[in-house]
Amino acid sequence: MNKTIKILVVLAASLLIICVAAVIIIPMVVNPNDYKPQVEEAVQEATGRTFQVEGDIELSFFPWIGFRLNRVSLGNAPWFSQVPMTRIKEADVKVGLIPLLSREIVVETCLLKGLQLYLGKDSSGKSNWMDLHEKQAETSTSDQAKKSTSENQFSIKSISVRGVEISDAEITWEDQQKKEKYTASSINMKVTGSNLSEPFTASLSMAVDSAKPDIKAIMNLTSQITLELSENTILCKGTQIDIDLQRMSLQQPEKKPLSGKLKLTGDLKADWKTGLAELKNLELASTLEGGPIPGERIDAALAANMVLNWLQQTIVVTCLKADVYNNLSLTGTFNGKKLFTSPVVNGVITLDNFSPKALMKAMALPPLDAMDPKALTEMEANLQFSYGADKAVIESLTVHLDDTVFTGQMTAAHFSKTAGLPSLTFDLNADALDVDRYLPSKKSEKVTSSPTADVSSNKNAKESAELPVELLKSLDVDGQLKIGKLRVYKIPTNNIEARVTAQNGRVALSPLSLNIFQGTLNTDVVVDASLKTPLSSLVLKLKQLDLEKTLGSFMKTPAAGGSAGLNMDLQAKGSKYIDMLSKLDGKISLAALDGYIRGFRLEPGRFDRQKGYSPPAGDVPNLTEFERVGVDFDIKDGLATTRNIKVKTHNASIDGTGSIDLATQRMDMTFDADLQIMVVPISVEGPLTDPHITVNTSRILMNTVKRVGSILEKSVKTGGDVGKGAVDILREGTKGIINLFGGSKK
Repeated sequence: MNKTIKILVVLAASLLIICVAAVIIIPMVVNPNDYKPQVEEAVQEATGRTFQVEGDIELSFFPWIGFRLNRVSLGNAPWFSQVPMTRIKEADVKVGLIPLLSREIVVETCLLKGLQLYLGKDSSGKSNWMDLHEKQAETSTSDQAKKSTSENQFSIKSISVRGVEISDAEITWEDQQKKEKYTASSINMKVTGSNLSEPFTASLSMAVDSAKPDIKAIMNLTSQITLELSENTILCKGTQIDIDLQRMSLQQPEKKPLSGKLKLTGDLKADWKTGLAELKNLELASTLEGGPIPGERIDAALAANMVLNWLQQTIVVTCLKADVYNNLSLTGTFNGKKLFTSPVVNGVITLDNFSPKALMKAMALPPLDAMDPKALTEMEANLQFSYGADKAVIESLTVHLDDTVFTGQMTAAHFSKTAGLPSLTFDLNADALDVDRYLPSKKSEKVTSSPTADVSSNKNAKESAELPVELLKSLDVDGQLKIGKLRVYKIPTNNIEARVTAQNGRVALSPLSLNIFQGTLNTDVVVDASLKTPLSSLVLKLKQLDLEKTLGSFMKTPAAGGSAGLNMDLQAKGSKYIDMLSKLDGKISLAALDGYIRGFRLEPGRFDRQKGYSPPAGDVPNLTEFERVGVDFDIKDGLATTRNIKVKTHNASIDGTGSIDLATQRMDMTFDADLQIMVVPISVEGPLTDPHITVNTSRILMNTVKRVGSILEKSVKTGGDVGKGAVDILREGTKGIINLFGGSKK
């Protein structure tokens, strides 16, 4: 027994001596550089690319079996570039010798220095690694058979890697089809650990530089990584990514490049077998300046938890919170499915109370100097949304803006259609809106030009105004709007209801109804841009409008009062404003009952036969009360004509006829004011903005004589005092004529 043990010891010692001798002698007698041609030929045969080892090949056997390559390069695809696809300055890999005897692989730190990797696509979209993939496919069958045999002969108990270091690497991506080129340089990566199943630390840094687009940035990444191979999972804890964006030009030469800092932190757990990835405690903080950013600086923060399954194409985002400009904050949740095929997403977003006015200031927008200094100081919102099947839906919307509450739903669809805008449907409601609060204050209104220039510019603007025909043809809208109370320019309205439709070039605001100053307004507006010559129509009915309250909202003392009504039925052809006026057809009817007109008095009772002009005590001298005012216009080719202007007071009346040319904005009207004692003919001619008013004196005498004759004839028939009646008429008529010519005005 002792003899056997001695023999075994001697054999083991001899084997050890032989191994040590081999480790010492082989490097001395074998030079691996003598086999460079064979190595280069083998790689070239396997890849179809040129392979060169310009530096030395170094081998080691104990206590680590390893090799070191210096200055190695692999050629590029022949159709892409003459620059090598891969260059390596130095590569060093070592495996422990003794652990191999126990079927354990222990890898010393792998070193890779000066890696240069050049990837890209040519002008036809063909990648420079496509031939390598094809070459690999050719040998996959035979390699699989060899792999199966070797796996049966030699199984590995464990694998551990002490570390990986990549230093001074550079990766270039060039897309010749899009004419884009990116370069990531100064890449340094370090992985330290002892076993793939135990946590290890990874760090990565790089500089990114690109000419088109113009980008320059530095990125740093650190993470604590655990690979659980038996469970097919990877866990990254305490991950942090820092990006220093030094320059990003966005094709806006007039603006300075975008720059700033971004910091992303979070924990990741991913299962590559089930495709499930969980991202917890995600936080993104950024500060960006320049570029298109309103206010030239933005501070933003984002936080969320996320669960993504890339195999099932689903995502769930919870605890979402975002903040921008230190003013606007939102929270929400959403989930999605079919992410990579036909995305379907739905969720809830809540905007916390914020000040739009303060946000505008932070964004360097023009200051809002509104009538109400508290306007746009409070806003909050909540909405439920969904997106899918080429359709976005706001299922429930609630917005609080100052004292107004908006609610409703909205849908936009057909985003992918090649022509026209997406279709839009909506149903919106507001309880009460005071627009006057948001109008510019009087002190903010500045005179930028002379009144004459303003009138001229307004006239030119109207004449050159034109319907946006192509835009109208692209609209696809069907919506309803309801407002409980609305105040605009001091005009209070309520119960506003409107429907807007637009399809195939036909746009309609029909119906539109509201209550205004105790009256009701109903209107239908249609523009049909689908016709060769667009056709516009307006039907309007206004009933029982309180004139005094209406005009009182514009002026301190109302110019008129009464109950008014208006009917309009108009049609116009053309797309230009001036053409539409010249082709306008239709009817307009205006009527007012039991009211007054301030500024003059048409009552013969103000004249006394003995005292002359003598208004009663307490009478308002410049106010004419009327029983009825009526005007009917017939419009043809932009010319509005009337033979039916009638004003009826208690003791007087006015009849009128004439025309208004809407295209030239000129009028030609005549009126007969019957004051009982005489009839005063009045002519109104010229521009609507500055008409010329004249009195036909020759007709006054004629009308007075006719009136005297009429009285005489009537008196003869009735047997009255002919002389007295004629004298009275002549006396009062003469007084009226004298007053018209600037005589006594008692």
